[in-house]
Amino acid sequence: MATYDGPAIVITDGAEYEVEASLVLTVESVPVPGHQPMKGLAEWHGTLQAQSDEAAGNIYEAEQPKLRIDGGEHECLFIATGRGSHSIEIRGSGAAPFG
Repeated sequence: MATYDGPAIVITDGAEYEVEASLVLTVESVPVPGHQPMKGLAEWHGTLQAQSDEAAGNIYEAEQPKLRIDGGEHECLFIATGRGSHSIEIRGSGAAPFG
């Protein structure tokens, strides 16, 4: 399990939003009879803290938001699964933008 807590960028609908991300990456372990378990599907999830309620709303309602860890080049699609005042709960699968 890997974690990330720090700055990130959400890219969506021609805009970029600076957020604070708190993310967790988990990788499923698949048992293989007579052998060591194999790595299975990777899933990551967590919370983004936007700078305003308006930004949180725009991110939550975006068609295909992407997350990039601040300073990184890898962008990952995610889905927003919940929303608070300035926060957005997210979930992604496959390669994570961290870890």
